[in-house]
Amino acid sequence: MTVQTFQPGQVTLNLTEAANQQALREIQRANAAGIRLDLDESGCSGFMYTLDFVEEPKDGDKLFEIDGVNLYVPEKWLPMLNRSEERRVGKECRSR
Repeated sequence: MTVQTFQPGQVTLNLTEAANQQALREIQRANAAGIRLDLDESGCSGFMYTLDFVEEPKDGDKLFEIDGVNLYVPEKWLPMLNRSEERRVGKECRSR
């Protein structure tokens, strides 16, 4: 068994090409600055993704610029989301 230490400066998040294109269209349609990817404690696994269109980050958000998409993520969830890849963005996004 190997043990890996989480290092906040080395967090990676990705969007598939399809998700990136969809995100760019939806952000423009919503006239937003980007998308905030958050987790809610809910569901069978204990967590549920939430995606919201936002004008600006909240305190404690880290900005990931992914091929023209501004993705804001609360720092407290970085260990859980590290190395994740979003495949869909859109209808589940809420405007805030």
